[in-house]
Amino acid sequence: MMLKFYLCLAFVQVVFGANRYVIDSVSCKDDAVNAAVRLYMDNAISKAGLVAKILAPKAHFEPIGKYVYVDIDNRSDAWKQTRDKSDLEIHCNGDYITPLQDSPEPNINWRDEIQGLPVLDDDSILNIKDEKTILVAVTSPARTWKEGETWPDNIPEVITFNPWYIKHAVEKKSIFNSDRIKKALQPSLLKAIKIKFQRYTHAANVDTLDTPELTLIHELTHTALGGLSRDTGGSKSYGWYNCVRLKDVDNADNLAYFALVVDLIQNYKYEVDDKGNLQSFT
Repeated sequence: MMLKFYLCLAFVQVVFGANRYVIDSVSCKDDAVNAAVRLYMDNAISKAGLVAKILAPKAHFEPIGKYVYVDIDNRSDAWKQTRDKSDLEIHCNGDYITPLQDSPEPNINWRDEIQGLPVLDDDSILNIKDEKTILVAVTSPARTWKEGETWPDNIPEVITFNPWYIKHAVEKKSIFNSDRIKKALQPSLLKAIKIKFQRYTHAANVDTLDTPELTLIHELTHTALGGLSRDTGGSKSYGWYNCVRLKDVDNADNLAYFALVVDLIQNYKYEVDDKGNLQSFT
């Protein structure tokens, strides 16, 4: 057992200092889910790398594009002893948010067992625990909520998927590729998007390409490493229509859709008009 521990520790230290990410060994333990999350994340990293220099220094895609996967149990001592605030954990549900007993403050009744910190009652991570939420993912960045505090050096950032969303994506094999682009041109998929993803004010054809890769790019820009972007329009921050309306480089979905469009142009020979329609070109 000790030999296994030291081997894991040695492996983690090989990439120590890099922007590392791990996939939670408990909530994402299903093999199909784990493999899909890694694929989604690696695709998101690749897309971020495409636009790193284009938007610099306004957007922080360059560090996002340098994330490296670490195959280790994030609940192990080997990980906990070497992780730092530039590291990222990806979770597939919010079960690590647990009730806080004997809270000293009335607006703090939950605790984050991964980051080891109290959770405010209005924190969006609590919505992930609600089966009726329309949120698909939430980021817990390396950012303190009390003035004058500093973020602990050994606490990672966390992205948490809505369990329904990630399960549905895996079952439907929802992935950004040529087949998905072809489906995006069909009215039936657009209708399904309008029904299932109520966060869109007006759904456009390009919104049907909102697979978990795009979700992860959005969430990665919310991290401290990714520049702490915001949802600047509140509930009307999401989807192509609102991105065009806001034209805000500080809005997370604007950044995510920019990466998507660059990928469409460079690798698939499609462009997107103001209304969100896809048009092929040669």
